[in-house]
Amino acid sequence: MLLREDELDEEMRKANERHLPLPVLTDGITNIEKFYKEKYQILWILKEANAPDGNAWDMRHFHQDVRSYNRWRQTYQKIVQTSHGILNAIHDYNKIPESDDIVVDAMNSIAFINVKKVGGGASSKWKVINQHYADHKEFLHDQIEKISPNIIINCSGVWQLFENLSVSPIKASAPFHYSFDDNRLVINAYHPGERRLGNVKYFDVIAKIRESSGW
Repeated sequence: MLLREDELDEEMRKANERHLPLPVLTDGITNIEKFYKEKYQILWILKEANAPDGNAWDMRHFHQDVRSYNRWRQTYQKIVQTSHGILNAIHDYNKIPESDDIVVDAMNSIAFINVKKVGGGASSKWKVINQHYADHKEFLHDQIEKISPNIIINCSGVWQLFENLSVSPIKASAPFHYSFDDNRLVINAYHPGERRLGNVKYFDVIAKIRESSGW
């Protein structure tokens, strides 16, 4: 369990020194105190930040700002609704409140990390994301273990990351995959910004996985 993230931030910067002069966009737990008080510690793993301007961001501050949600609603709506459902034991999408009513609480109850710690554009390149995982695998797994999530939703598109995080034989709940034991549920899901699944279907597949696994 992390008590503070500044030392981890410094490790993050050192692990990404090869990408200088691009700034490292630090990420992790949005609100440490709230995160560890929840029944479930949910970690979302995404690809990269849409930050082509070269400015340094702290993604945790970005996630604390409701304006960020309004700007990136297509991505964050699925994250907010799904996280709220998990944290409040809701399996029926129709019982999820309007996203604007739950966004602050949900975003402050979960953790986010990107596989690629330097900014990218609006469209990620899967070969680049996979290469960043290969280059920074040791640090990424160290970061995940220090966050100590018991639910991980891997939306990075890096299958090897999902395999390496899996804790039991991999099962399928189309179109997602998952692995679980008594201590951890790991889900390999579409990136929430993708349009292949709407909000309801995205929520429903993860709810089905939760029911199947007992989480």
